[in-house]
Amino acid sequence: YEISACLVGSEMCIRDSELQVHQVELDLQNEELQSSRVDLESTIERQLQLFEASPCAQLVLDRQHHVLECNAGAMACLKQGMDTCSGQQLTQWLAPAQSARVHAWLDLAQQSETALTMLLQLRVAGQAERLVCAAARSNPLQPGVLLAWVDMPTPSVESTN
Repeated sequence: YEISACLVGSEMCIRDSELQVHQVELDLQNEELQSSRVDLESTIERQLQLFEASPCAQLVLDRQHHVLECNAGAMACLKQGMDTCSGQQLTQWLAPAQSARVHAWLDLAQQSETALTMLLQLRVAGQAERLVCAAARSNPLQPGVLLAWVDMPTPSVESTN
């Protein structure tokens, strides 16, 4: 019995050592995962800050051209908050005569892997109508369109370099 007890004790020591090695490996993997998560969260935060700080209006539209997301530049340009922009159709802020052309352009952009451009006439309550240069392309993450625009300079305004 003593010999078998030693063997059993020896096997338990070996298994205990193996378990400790596996625990160390798991702890190292967990540290790597936590570090990767921190890096990923930092990258996401940086990209969100860039999206919000962009000098142009940026919008994410669904297949029917409703606003899903927009940045601070778009909300300021449209004089809307995200809660009132979200779900609205883009054409509500455009000259009515452009509506059909803009819908066709956005439909074409949904199929395009390169940006398509168009001049849009924005109509925002309390502001004079203004011309913007817009670019749109298909959204690579989901069906719909990515849209961005910048104001067109007016003859009385000089651009700065």
